[in-house]
Amino acid sequence: MSTGRIPLVSIVIKTLNESANIARTIQSVRASIGEIPAEIIVADSYSVDDTVKIALAEGAKVFRLQSKLDRSCGVGAQLGYQYAQGEFILLLDGDMELVPGFIEAALDIFGDQHNLAAIGGRMEEMTMDHPIFAARIRRNQNYRITGDVGHLDGGGIYRKSALQDIGYFTNINLHSYEESELGCRLRAKGWRLMRIEVSAIRHYGHTTPRYQLLIRRFKSGYTFGPGEYLRASIGNPWFSVAIRTIKAYLVMLVAWFALTASLLVLPWSSLPLLTALAGFLVMFLLLVVKRKNFADGVFTFVSWSVFALSALIGFFRRQRCPTTWIDSCQIVDRVN
Repeated sequence: MSTGRIPLVSIVIKTLNESANIARTIQSVRASIGEIPAEIIVADSYSVDDTVKIALAEGAKVFRLQSKLDRSCGVGAQLGYQYAQGEFILLLDGDMELVPGFIEAALDIFGDQHNLAAIGGRMEEMTMDHPIFAARIRRNQNYRITGDVGHLDGGGIYRKSALQDIGYFTNINLHSYEESELGCRLRAKGWRLMRIEVSAIRHYGHTTPRYQLLIRRFKSGYTFGPGEYLRASIGNPWFSVAIRTIKAYLVMLVAWFALTASLLVLPWSSLPLLTALAGFLVMFLLLVVKRKNFADGVFTFVSWSVFALSALIGFFRRQRCPTTWIDSCQIVDRVN
C-alpha cells in the first residue's frame, strides 16, 4: 500500500509463513498511519503458505527472497531496507500489531533530536500463557526501560540516514541477536536509541509447546545466533557488549568443554569428571531456584545447553559481507 506521495515512513514487515497473522498486522498499520505519507513493505523470507497472497490482497508491496537458503532473522529487515523509500523505517514482525499513536509520537521526538537514530515504545505480549514469552517479558529489562537504551527489542522506528551512516540495517549473517548488534553499531557511531512510554506493539507469539519451539529454533538456525553475534563483533568496540549479552551460553559452553575434557582423562583420574558433574549439578539447582519452578529450571538448563553448543556452529559459519545485495524480487501476481 502507498499513499501515492513520496513516503515519509516505510513500514517493513518481516514474514516467514505468517498467513495466520499478516492480514491483522497490515490492517493495524493502515489504522495507524492516518494521513502520514507511508508505504507498507512485506519482506518475505520465502514463505510456503499463503502469506504472500494475503499480503498482496491487503495492498502491501511484497519483496521475497529468491532462495530459502538466505533465510535468517537479520535478512528480513535488510531486505525491506533495500527497497524502502521513506525517511524513516518502522520495523515489525508478521505476528505483531502496530498501536495507533506511536508513529506520531515518535516523529514528534525525532524532529527535536537529530542525533536520535531509533525510537521504540511499549510492547504488549499477547501470549503470556506461553512460558517462553512470559519469561522473556519478566526478565528482559530492555522491554520496560524508558529513555536511552542500548538497543530496541520488538520493533521500532529508525531514521534512515542513521542506517545509511552505519552502512546497512541488520546483519544478514545473524539468525538472532540482530537488534542487539544493530544497537551496538549505531551507538559506536554516536547515535542514540530511545524507548518512550507509549504503547507501540502488540505481539502474538508462538503457541507451540516450548520443547517443540526449541527444536524448531535449532532447525531454523536461530540457536546459532549467539556464536554469529560473537563472530561479527570481533575487532569491534562492542565485543565486550556481545560477551556480556551471551555470557550465560558461554558459561554453559565452558561447562560442556570441561565435562568433555574430564571424560578424556577418565582412564587416569575420576576427579575431573566428578568436579564437572558437581558443577553441572550446582548450575542446575541454581536455575531451578532462580526460576522458582522445577520444570522451568529443567527447560532453561536444556535451552542454554542447546544455544551454547549451537553457538560453536554459528561462530564458525561462513559469513557474507553484510552490505551484499540480497537476491530477491517483487511479487505482483497473487497466484505466484
